[in-house]
Amino acid sequence: MTKKIKHGKNDGSERELSKKAKITVNEEDDNICQKCNRHTHKDDPEARQTRKNGGTTLMSKKKSHFRLLEDFDLIGCDNCAQWYHKVCSGLEQFQYNLFDKYYCPKCVPTVGNSVEFPQSAPHRKTWWSPEERKSPMQVGSKQWIQYFTSWESKVPPPSASELTVAQNGFEFKKVFEKAGGFEKWDRVYLIREKKGLDMKMPDFATFDLENVVEMMGGAYLVDTIDVYSQTTCSMKLDTFLEKFRNTEDRSLIYNFLSLEFSKNRRLCEVVQAPKFVQDVSLVDLVFGGDSNDPKVADEHRPRVEQFCLASMAGSYTDFHVDFGGSSVYYHIFSGQKIFYILPPSNENLEAFAAHETGGSASTWFGNKTNGRCRRVLVNRGETLLIPSGWIHAVLTPADSLVFGGNFLHLGNCAMQFRIFDLEARIQQTTQIDEKFYFPNFKLVHWLLMSKILIPAIVEANGYEEDIRERSAHLWKSAKLTASYLKAWAAETQNNHDGIGAAKKREILAKYDEQHAVQTRIQKQKNRKS
Repeated sequence: MTKKIKHGKNDGSERELSKKAKITVNEEDDNICQKCNRHTHKDDPEARQTRKNGGTTLMSKKKSHFRLLEDFDLIGCDNCAQWYHKVCSGLEQFQYNLFDKYYCPKCVPTVGNSVEFPQSAPHRKTWWSPEERKSPMQVGSKQWIQYFTSWESKVPPPSASELTVAQNGFEFKKVFEKAGGFEKWDRVYLIREKKGLDMKMPDFATFDLENVVEMMGGAYLVDTIDVYSQTTCSMKLDTFLEKFRNTEDRSLIYNFLSLEFSKNRRLCEVVQAPKFVQDVSLVDLVFGGDSNDPKVADEHRPRVEQFCLASMAGSYTDFHVDFGGSSVYYHIFSGQKIFYILPPSNENLEAFAAHETGGSASTWFGNKTNGRCRRVLVNRGETLLIPSGWIHAVLTPADSLVFGGNFLHLGNCAMQFRIFDLEARIQQTTQIDEKFYFPNFKLVHWLLMSKILIPAIVEANGYEEDIRERSAHLWKSAKLTASYLKAWAAETQNNHDGIGAAKKREILAKYDEQHAVQTRIQKQKNRKS
């Protein structure tokens, strides 16, 4: 009997696991795990919580990375024919579907290590499937990445309106403010030296991935992408480091994009985001230390501003827009990255949405944009700043260690909402889980209205001032935010956003009251002028 199990992206692909079947726990009730001596873990608290949440939370800024929940499936040893839950098998999650022949820990000393599937179709993400040999080459597959690196340098560089290069942080701040600051941020910035960015980084001569692993703990599980299949599974940091340092065996390559370390005191002491990110971040503003509800601040605070990313040479991340239309800072601590960027024009965003929902995996999106895609090389020590909505893909030419993060800010408010809507449209077709979107996006904006926007309007009203004279952008953003909050408050489904209905009514009533006062003030000012 040969069985198959779904693996990876929900595209109907299957992996033939073995002549000795690897099965789910529901298929044969008489199979007992030889390690835990149990049939199932489904009633364990952790398993119940996982099912309740719809799966173990993955943090990925690229939504095409999928993982199946297989911890409690059974896998059979091809030597002793005994069964083990995968979580009890001695395998890490990234190994669950790697082996044509699995040998349990008891048999390994006798028969050797488990045998991986041969790469029968390296031009496909389902590289293990002989049935895929005659299928077209897929973007992101091993063979495609090799092909892509042979010609990607021909992608043209960006124009001055798309990318501004600054020598250091001091020069960047001058150029950035002259261009209109955060309210007018519409291009990518490349800063050659971190000096002047008010960003803290460790000493390159004494710090490396080994230090990250030591600080986080070698047993720490990080969501790691199997590049050639574009699937995400957990991997111990110790394991990743071992593979990262083994440059001879790169039959499979891995990278992680979302090792979030904001709660790790030691790493936070040596790595800090640029101060301007902390100053404008909506998350930092609304979840500040003066919160009247520390429980809300701790449990619901999106933690996306402090990421460590490690990538093996040859890693590729396909085109995406960072979740929630968030902006990005990206510092290359070691190695090198190549970005392929497109601005968020109507034409580009609509083309991207069509590409994401069209199911085409054989055409590089950059070739669908009539030559509008641009190439940006980012070297060690340089920092890239990407504003809201920019579509981008990333190639890693050399083993790299990166520190970066995502942040929402009032300056890109309109584009952030636009990307939020775009994600919702794409989600309707692709059924991508909401866990891949900006965490608590709606809650952030309820708190933004309550703690930032309404108080600003109240203050202007108290002085009988036209708020547009203080900040026309804030007034415009307040009205736009209110329109979204009212629409969200009216929703009857998917309305679990961390804030109660009564509180929502209170916030909206307060806004409407102050909006009416401000509108009266503006009309009076207009008549006088």
